[in-house]
Amino acid sequence: RPPAMQLVARSFLLAAYLALVIPVIASLANRTIDDDYGDSVTGAVPTYTPQGWAQGQNCAGCSINRHVVDSSQVFKGSWHDATHIPSHPDFKIVASFTGIAVYVFNLITLQAPTNLTHYVDGELVDAFFHQIQPDANGIQYRVLVLSKTGLSNEPHTLEIVAGGPTNSLVLFDYIEYTFDDETDYAPTSTSALSSRTSTPTTPTPMTPALQ
Repeated sequence: RPPAMQLVARSFLLAAYLALVIPVIASLANRTIDDDYGDSVTGAVPTYTPQGWAQGQNCAGCSINRHVVDSSQVFKGSWHDATHIPSHPDFKIVASFTGIAVYVFNLITLQAPTNLTHYVDGELVDAFFHQIQPDANGIQYRVLVLSKTGLSNEPHTLEIVAGGPTNSLVLFDYIEYTFDDETDYAPTSTSALSSRTSTPTTPTPMTPALQ
């Protein structure tokens, strides 16, 4: 072959070889779903059922209101408030996202219990319980109540349920999820169900990855 043709052929073979041996580097991005303003990319807002949810920052009749909450420590200054009573239907939050991991952040008051279960695509993946501490005062901000990784990079539905045999105060702040723009990236699935118990003693603000 002419030298020019040989050079082109070698360049082509080298490019093909590198495409096979060099792994694809995933490009990850964290996105948020605010309780009130919705998804930072799509604008989709979570749904709240049944009736009885309140916008905490605007709720005059709520015990945890803007007069006792430091709104500067709340994501975008807004949260949703509901109290589950055992004889009543469960309170639910439903949100959709596309990504490989999802995290949920709440406010937690030390003077009221919180009992939550989390489902992804209809599968129970997490349980969170915070016990009342009657002798303690204060509010914890941006508390991580769900951490689920190892999801396939495709659309998912997250359902947050407040229920159980006791009263459960829900102060929902926001959701954060990790999106991978490499469509052929498929992380290994992790274990399904984990259970955590929250027993905070002093307010400890948590800082999210995005503002």
